[in-house]
Amino acid sequence: MFSIAIFPPNHPDQNNYYDLQRLFTCSDHWILMLYDEHNPRTKEGPVSSSDWITYNLKTIETELIQFNQTKSIHSKSVSNDKNLIPPENDSNPNTSKQNFISITSIRKKIYLGLPLYGYAKSKSGKFGKVKPIQNWMHLPEIQNAKTDYVKFNHMDEVIYLPTAYFLRKWEQNSIELGYSGVAYWRKEFGTQYLDP
Repeated sequence: MFSIAIFPPNHPDQNNYYDLQRLFTCSDHWILMLYDEHNPRTKEGPVSSSDWITYNLKTIETELIQFNQTKSIHSKSVSNDKNLIPPENDSNPNTSKQNFISITSIRKKIYLGLPLYGYAKSKSGKFGKVKPIQNWMHLPEIQNAKTDYVKFNHMDEVIYLPTAYFLRKWEQNSIELGYSGVAYWRKEFGTQYLDP
């Protein structure tokens, strides 16, 4: 089995960095690193948001659903399900529906990489100090918020952290939408969340 970790298409540091169609044909699973939407090289903000995740997943699915699989070098990656959807603008009469990738096949390949950390902005204005949620899980703001992230002040820092709501929502989405599962970055950043 060949699994790879990749940045999403709309990542601030790696925008459209990969040839997704080639990666689809030569790999079994992707760990899609859905974090660092905001990072030390961007303006301040949450490490990940639902709108950003959704945009990236739709971008990947849109690109791959149009990919003609006739030149596949790794056929085990594509299932033979009956939900194969060819692109609407395909005018080639020699093209079979069986040559296109289904949404189901795409989602079965992807593990959603979720952050167990956020970033802080210092008093001097520098943004990017890593803040594991491990140290903050006890806060009611993290446990009870119904938003993707919380922003709060602590010892002259402005801290952005993902909430338990955000993590649980995407864990549930991965099941309901048919993705392979979730992968966290990094376990030691969130043992209180992972092992309550």
